[in-house]
Order: sequence, then C-alpha cells, then structure tokens
Amino acid sequence: MVHDNISGHSAIQADVIFVVESTAMNGAYLNELKASYIIPSLEYFNQAPIEDREFMCESCANYGLVLYEASDCRPKPFATSYGHWTNPQKILNLFEKMELVGGKGEGYANIAEGLATALVYFEDLQSLRESSCIPHKHCILVCNSPPYSVPVMQCPMYAGQALEQLATVFCERNIHLSILSPRKIPTLIKLFDAVLKWKQDLDAKVTLPDGNPIPCVLLVNKCDQPKDFSLTSKA
Repeated sequence: MVHDNISGHSAIQADVIFVVESTAMNGAYLNELKASYIIPSLEYFNQAPIEDREFMCESCANYGLVLYEASDCRPKPFATSYGHWTNPQKILNLFEKMELVGGKGEGYANIAEGLATALVYFEDLQSLRESSCIPHKHCILVCNSPPYSVPVMQCPMYAGQALEQLATVFCERNIHLSILSPRKIPTLIKLFDAVLKWKQDLDAKVTLPDGNPIPCVLLVNKCDQPKDFSLTSKA
C-alpha cells in the first residue's frame, strides 16, 4: 500500500542516498544535524510525518545509506552501502545504531570513496525500476572532515577519479548533491564552484522560453514543502 501524502500533493518518485562520515569527528554534531536537516528531508520525500514503528505504509521513494571512514579503518573497506528501503524509519534506526569511531589520528576521511559508492548505488536502484520511470535523485553528504587528496581506489567503476571529477558526474546524471557539515571545509566549497561552472555552461546553451536562465538555487538551513507553480512566458 502506498499513500499519496497528508497535504494533497502527489507522491514523490525519488531515490535518496545518505553518504555519512562514520568517524568520531561526526559524533558531536550528528544528533543536531539529524534533528535539523535529516528528519525534515525524510519527511519531505515521504510526504508525511515519519512513524516510529517497524511496519508502515511504504512510500514511493527508495532510501539508501553509505558509510565512509578514514584510512585507519583498515582492514575494513573505506565505504560500505546499506539498504535499500522504502520505509524512512529504517534509515533513522541506523542513525541511532551508527558507531562513530576512528579518524581522530587522521583529520581526513574518504569522501571520494563514499560518493563513488553512492553513484554505483544509484545505478543499482535505477535497475529496480521500470525503464520508463525516471525518479528524482538526491545524494545527501553528511561530513565533518576534509577529504583525502587521493583519487578513488576501492570502487572499480570510478577508480582514479578525483573528488571534483565525481561532482561533475553527479551533475551529468542529474543527481542533486547536498552537503551537510557543521563547519566550512575549503575543499567542499570547491565542489560548489565546480557546479557553478557547470551551471554557467548550461546557461550558455539552454534557457527558459522567455529567455531567462534555468533557475538553480542553493538553500541553506531550509526545507520547504512543494508548492504548485507553472512557468509562463512574459507578455
């Protein structure tokens, strides 16, 4: 059984993957990030409040989780995927059980490995849907450490690619990448610069019917419910 929602909007077809740094550096802030951003995001995609029970109406969204670590996690892999689920409560249950250990001796974490694993995960989720169904795709990165300067090593499909190259892949595949971090990390700010260059290239090639550029807006500390709107040409 799939519900529409509680506010009259149609259900959202979406694939949502959380990529979370599972080092001790993230431990002090994860509960605050969960309450302020993660739960509101899940409620948006679920189009209803999340019910704290094992069995509930399934949503039209698929949820996945990727945990990535620092290099002191060896011999464990740098990134591990979990799921998928259509019940958002199961994602929250994993956040409660997550062990945030290691990484303090490093000061860095394997963000590139986590994002590369997420890209493979999106392909796996798409293979579960009908070919005619193209869902909204969202990757939400939760981190508190800068990335290593080395390229991807443990994900064969994206081996050798740097973090900036992975950001371009997200743009090319229409995967919305959001970053939640309690502090400003210069390398992650460069990811937004990479997206900005892609946006400028897009504006040079494609515009709205009225000649205006296609809007792309970065919202900070905000999670809006969708509103009905339509694009109309100016008279």
